[in-house]
Amino acid sequence: KKMLTMPSFSDHQEAEQEEAVRRREEGTSSEMKTEHELLKEEVKSISETQHHVIQNQEDMSSKLDAILAYISRQT
Repeated sequence: KKMLTMPSFSDHQEAEQEEAVRRREEGTSSEMKTEHELLKEEVKSISETQHHVIQNQEDMSSKLDAILAYISRQT
């Protein structure tokens, strides 16, 4: 006859440790996804800000050119 044996205490501990590692890895993966999403949003925001800065520089340059042209006609 084959006897059924109960899992030993160490088997139970090992299973708990494996489960804890799995949960920790899932949490880390989730945190990495969240961090990745935040970084993507930050890059998008920086890109938009950079676009506005360039637009303002072009507008100021155009106005300065008009002012300088006006002054040069006055002299």
